[in-house]
Amino acid sequence: MGFSRISWINIQTQNVDARYTSRLYSFEANLYHTVEESQIRWLTGFRWLQVSDTLGLVGTNVTGTQTISWNWNAQNNLYGWQVGADFPLIRNSSRWKFSCSPKVGLYGNQCLGRWDDGTPAGTIDNENSVFRNQIAFAGDLSTHLAYSISEAISIQLGYQLLWLNGIGVAGDQPEVLSGTTIATGLNSSGSAFYHGALAGLNFMW
Repeated sequence: MGFSRISWINIQTQNVDARYTSRLYSFEANLYHTVEESQIRWLTGFRWLQVSDTLGLVGTNVTGTQTISWNWNAQNNLYGWQVGADFPLIRNSSRWKFSCSPKVGLYGNQCLGRWDDGTPAGTIDNENSVFRNQIAFAGDLSTHLAYSISEAISIQLGYQLLWLNGIGVAGDQPEVLSGTTIATGLNSSGSAFYHGALAGLNFMW
């Protein structure tokens, strides 16, 4: 596939291919307060999120005799506090519970951007990195079905939507984190949206 945002590269290239990978890790520890009448559980607690994006481009020179590669990586570590609630969608006293859980949080983001290029592809001729601390935001909405093994332990399956703002995204870096003459910094004002199935084990004490 082509990539339109590499027009600034000062080497004439052709047949440019791109690959993009994104990884997300999350850990949270919350305190809950249950309202008995409504069975709503209010929560607040600590959360850590790690988001790592990598964009790689590989092309050949105009004569087709040499391969060239460029790689950008943006890694974000978010540490902060969140608030939210767990709303029961089906209210009963059985071991099964179906609920919806919205959460929002404010975070400190340790963002690191890296860049390198090489000729031939796979080698490193130039590299650069920029680090920044800043504020980030996360909003989370999930639905889950939980089964209580005991009063303290339950397992759950569900689906999650997660929006992050104030992070470094690899696709935003080619214009600001490249080359020794145009490396102007790190774009850490990006946003990302993740969604997918989730599975977990909950401990209550």
